[in-house]
Amino acid sequence: MSNLADCHRLQPGRWLLIFLCMMLGWTLVEATQDAKPTAPANAKPDDAAATAPQATEPVRPPDTTTPAPTQPRPAPAPSPATGGETAKADANPMLTFLFMSVTGWILIFCYVSFVALLVLLILDLRSSHLMPPDLIDAIEEALNKKKYKEAFDVANQDPSLFGRVMAAGMARLQNGLNEARDASTAMLENLKARKDHLMAYVAILGTLGPLIGLVGTVAGMIATFAELGQGGTPNASRLAKGISHALNATLVGIFLSVLAIPAYSFFKNRLLRIVLDADLLADDLLTQTFHASKKGEPEAKPGIAVSSSSSTKPLNG
Repeated sequence: MSNLADCHRLQPGRWLLIFLCMMLGWTLVEATQDAKPTAPANAKPDDAAATAPQATEPVRPPDTTTPAPTQPRPAPAPSPATGGETAKADANPMLTFLFMSVTGWILIFCYVSFVALLVLLILDLRSSHLMPPDLIDAIEEALNKKKYKEAFDVANQDPSLFGRVMAAGMARLQNGLNEARDASTAMLENLKARKDHLMAYVAILGTLGPLIGLVGTVAGMIATFAELGQGGTPNASRLAKGISHALNATLVGIFLSVLAIPAYSFFKNRLLRIVLDADLLADDLLTQTFHASKKGEPEAKPGIAVSSSSSTKPLNG
């Protein structure tokens, strides 16, 4: 069972590695497609068409009559193709980048993962969830009534952070207060490390955001300079598309980092505050339980010493 649990704990790291490899491959494919050579806008016709014989028109004698006044022609109605091109040009460049490029889909996946982690951490890192007030009241009530076995059962059956810490400490309380404190502290550090591992993915997304945006920026600049390197008059539409791709990738990637870094700091501080409160409360309850259990033990009578062989001897004097 422990090996299966270890595999489940390593699974997010494996998925992250697979995602990074796919992101790198897709970005290289996109950069290669954008860098394909295109025919220049002012390309000359081929030699066969240039050297083709042109038909000569017969020369007409000059017309000496007075030309009639011309009427202004009405403006031609826009064709469906022209309207489609206008609608395409008026499309939002941000949406075009997000849904029509590989870098955009990668950033969308990062944003969805960030929102999912954000919701999970909001629901998990709550004082009422990690330190339930009902559990604390039940343990204190059982300890005040000197029902130590009942207090241990209540803490052991609760899956919260404070319940597991109290169960670990009370299980070692018979071996001494220091050992009980060490056991509760070790359990608390173990649970805190698991929460830190979950928050680490938020920090990873905050770090990857600008880097993914930089990859998209480089891909857009590659496409732009590839268009400029064709010679002749470059296609203004292709130049604008490459520059727009670069700027949108930078904006979306940096914005992800702007959201992720403050969120990571906020949840880090909240977890630290809850862990400190749980440590202080657990130490207080374990100390009270230890001293209360010692007061309930029968004390040795004066003048009687208990030897290791359970035999009694009168003290001198």
